[in-house]
Amino acid sequence: RESAMLARRVARAMGPRGARCLGTRTKYDVLGVPPTATDAQIRDAYYALARETHPDSAAAKPGAGRRFAEASTAYALLRDPQRRAAYDLQLRAGSVADELDDGAFNARLKALLAKGQLAGALALFLSPAAGAGPAGPDGRRVDPEAGDALLRGLLARQHVRQAAAVFARLRDGDGALSARAANAWFAACVRHGRAGDAAAVYNCMRERGLEASPATEACMRQARAYRWSVSYSGNAPGAGGGPSGEQSPD
Repeated sequence: RESAMLARRVARAMGPRGARCLGTRTKYDVLGVPPTATDAQIRDAYYALARETHPDSAAAKPGAGRRFAEASTAYALLRDPQRRAAYDLQLRAGSVADELDDGAFNARLKALLAKGQLAGALALFLSPAAGAGPAGPDGRRVDPEAGDALLRGLLARQHVRQAAAVFARLRDGDGALSARAANAWFAACVRHGRAGDAAAVYNCMRERGLEASPATEACMRQARAYRWSVSYSGNAPGAGGGPSGEQSPD
């Protein structure tokens, strides 16, 4: 429920700019309704299409089966309030991001964060045109400082799922991931019991030469010590005092 509320806030924060990503046929287009359509209008539009396109209908024409499948998929998404809110978020943010070059994109992202408008910043960051990879016509190069601020802002408000999406985009970007952001996400993974994710973050930091904080290093030493002690207690000691000659971590 909290994630759905954030999604609705993000959609509102981006304003009423076009609800269409350029060159994309939306779910609203499939049903022939505007993005502002009510639940009743969406339902009526779907039932009307279903009567015309259902394969068993006498009025069905060639290709009706494909149209019926598209309409059913669109209706399944738009009838669910949470899924519709998230979908609207993507459409609105994509429309805005398409109009900005790299400099304007990052300037807007930083301005939203500076004003504490986390919902608007998240919408802009998650837009399809805002990839954190190399700058180009299909993406925006996200400033590492802005990405770090967004990630930590989400974690401060316990929006872990959204923070995971932000971290993934920063990680996959060209130089977009900072040591500060990586350490923040590592700490969050530990707090929320995501041991596998925490280990993956640490390995990512080592591969990229990002400096782990003292707290991160201490946590990893404890994890290695725990694994060693569990392994030792369940196996015969090796030549080195631990299993298979393994030495205890420092």
